[in-house]
Amino acid sequence: MAAIADALAAARSAVAAAGATLTADPTANAWTHRIAWSGRGWTLETNPSAKDVKFQLRELGVRLDAKSLRGLPNESVVWFDAPLPLELAASLLNNPQSSAQLTANRADAAYRAGSTPTAEGLLYAWFARGPMDEGEMTPKGSGEGCAANSALPLRTDFTMIITGLPPNEDAAASLNDNAARLAKLDAWLHLQNSVDGDPFPYRLVVARVGSDGKKTVLQDGGVTREGSEYQIALVGDPNNNAGARWVYVLGIDCQGHGTVVWPREGPGRRYPADGGMRDQIRLEDWGNYPTAPFGIDTFILLSTGTQLADPTMLNFDGAVSNSSASRGVTNPLENLLGSASAGLRGNPVATPTEWSVQILQMHSTGSSNAGSVGNQQ
Repeated sequence: MAAIADALAAARSAVAAAGATLTADPTANAWTHRIAWSGRGWTLETNPSAKDVKFQLRELGVRLDAKSLRGLPNESVVWFDAPLPLELAASLLNNPQSSAQLTANRADAAYRAGSTPTAEGLLYAWFARGPMDEGEMTPKGSGEGCAANSALPLRTDFTMIITGLPPNEDAAASLNDNAARLAKLDAWLHLQNSVDGDPFPYRLVVARVGSDGKKTVLQDGGVTREGSEYQIALVGDPNNNAGARWVYVLGIDCQGHGTVVWPREGPGRRYPADGGMRDQIRLEDWGNYPTAPFGIDTFILLSTGTQLADPTMLNFDGAVSNSSASRGVTNPLENLLGSASAGLRGNPVATPTEWSVQILQMHSTGSSNAGSVGNQQ
């Protein structure tokens, strides 16, 4: 930690001398240069997405000082991306049963730990390795930390490390928790149908309702806008005679928060209903949509042969939030449905032997795209 603090002091001095600035959040501010640790020494690289700038990587040596940073361009925006201090790294992701694991090969990592400076020290977060290495930013008008073309966020919440003080257990716990949230989100986004399950005879659609009442079904990846009216519905396949199942719709926003959007209350319903197969079933009372944070929204249609006693157990906290800690899971159905929820202690919920999932994504936008929109729950 002391070596990182010395490097940060040298970076601050060089940035001030060059008339440059240090970015407080590389997902929100376009950085022109990044100071990082390669494993062998400090490096200075230009942002590969910067216009009219040839990508360059400069080795700065093991010890960062004002001399090694001489020549930093005037008015540049610098991302000081320090590695994890050894005092903290030893406590990260060392549980072999966790769904989030470290990898020795950087190219295999979906996320990596990185930092950004504050007046008191450094903020650490998990950053999406590939997009951040390419200089991707959260689009204007999207939620804090949201990615342009992915349901996975560009970064998690920040964890504060104060310069001059040893990292405490809370810092490691925070980073471990954020990694578990990412793993949980990734598990939901890649949930597969049960091997022995029959295809569900309905598919989920999102439809825009015009001022004249006319409905337009949106394609997967369509754009939704704040202030417009939308409905969700099940569209049936008359050639599918599979048995009835209980239906639930989980919504995941671009910051990784998972919320049951249907049913809003009660245990839900089973379709096809006793009246037989219907071409289309509107799912009523699913709430207002879209709302902040705006970005890539994911809808998961989950049909199960077993009724959920409490569908709200499917809710989970996001990777970008200030809410309480959440647990990581290795399999969403087995862990969320196969164990008691907080409201059902001592009453285990039966794990469905068959289920099917359908994933549908929309790109939501605000009525005004002026500035990023933070999380609003």
